Amino acid sequence: MTCFTCNALVPDGAQTCPRCGAKLTADGTQGTQGAQLPQGVQGNQDYVAPWNRMVNQPRDMRGEKREFVLEATGSVKKTFFIRLGQLIIYLASFVLALMLFMGVSWGSSATNFVYDTLPKILSGANLILWVLLLICFSDLQGYEERFGLALRYAVLVMVFTLLALFFTDGVIQLLVSIGELVSGVLFMYYYCGAFSDITDLIDEGVSGKWNLMFKIYMGVTILILAGTLFLYFSIRNARTYYQLLSAVNNTVLWAFIVSVLQLLAMVIEIIIFSKTVKCFENQR
Repeated sequence: MTCFTCNALVPDGAQTCPRCGAKLTADGTQGTQGAQLPQGVQGNQDYVAPWNRMVNQPRDMRGEKREFVLEATGSVKKTFFIRLGQLIIYLASFVLALMLFMGVSWGSSATNFVYDTLPKILSGANLILWVLLLICFSDLQGYEERFGLALRYAVLVMVFTLLALFFTDGVIQLLVSIGELVSGVLFMYYYCGAFSDITDLIDEGVSGKWNLMFKIYMGVTILILAGTLFLYFSIRNARTYYQLLSAVNNTVLWAFIVSVLQLLAMVIEIIIFSKTVKCFENQR
């Protein structure tokens, strides 16, 4: 007979499946524990339960699940190159923030382009990369369900990134920035969690690094949020010209610090991601 949970052959009279450990009924013909069968497939011996969750599974199932996960190698590599492209954008933003901090100028027209138009171009390019990332997550969610949740919050990040192109002053800009940070945290929670789960079947050391990656992003986000709120209220509560000038100068300095923090976090992620790609390639 066949186990209705994992489709493995089970000896007649067996009380549990030797492959997945699912309990069988007294007559040994119906699986009652393990993956729940969708309606319409009860009694269908050709049905194979999908493996959307990869963690907290019996060790005797991990070998076959590992083979299943390795089918996602192509999508994992595509995601890596997209994140690498986003790293380049972060690097360009860092260079712009550094030039603004140093007061570099090439004349009114060129300076306006570099400090006003070019950041919007970089944001637009980043938006395109987010769309490509969504496509990869759509493929990967069949192997690990957290990618589907990461996809939803990636959409929110895109929305706030788009809003940031149109609202550049006042309270709305602050709200957009906070919304982008919060949605970014939720995205990173599911994004890092998904890669931690999916690599746990291949290399537990790399899986642990993805958990560390989320903590790094969380720390960076808290620093950015606290600094942004402090500067906003400093400018709003400025009573003299010198207080306002000092707050504006601090804003330029803070923009540079933020770009450094984001760049460092992104570099660490790319290093961990490169190890992840190697793990997938070495197992194939």
